[in-house]
Amino acid sequence: MYIIGIDPGKTGAAAYITDGELKSVFPFRGEISNCRLIGAGAHYNHPTYFIERVTASPQMGVVSAFTFGKWAEAVECTATLTGYPVHMVRPLHWQSSIGVYAAGDKNVLFDHAKKLYPEQYAKKMFNKATSDAVLIAYYGWRFMVNQEG
Repeated sequence: MYIIGIDPGKTGAAAYITDGELKSVFPFRGEISNCRLIGAGAHYNHPTYFIERVTASPQMGVVSAFTFGKWAEAVECTATLTGYPVHMVRPLHWQSSIGVYAAGDKNVLFDHAKKLYPEQYAKKMFNKATSDAVLIAYYGWRFMVNQEG
């Protein structure tokens, strides 16, 4: 079972989990062309995508909200075009499902990811900016295991 967890956005990332093991994390690094990485190799791996459903906040300016939306749509479109299952999941849902309550605090999410994958953290596979993608992938893996069992 190949799961791709995606935190969309300019500073987002895609995390790849196979049978519960975190295999790799690819940060988007502000380059929209990096979104293509989420579709690379899909025909070999037959992934299931879990993408955080995001919305712009009232505090964002017009340009920021537009840029944020452009990134989110690029990610969703790329995953959808692979033809493999795509699940959109709200932050509150995936966080509560894995037992972490961040209330917007990235440090809480980062600490939880480090506890789940200490070896991968030690190898610098992910950081605070990419830990959301790791946890979304972990949520996706648990979701799929529960669906099969």
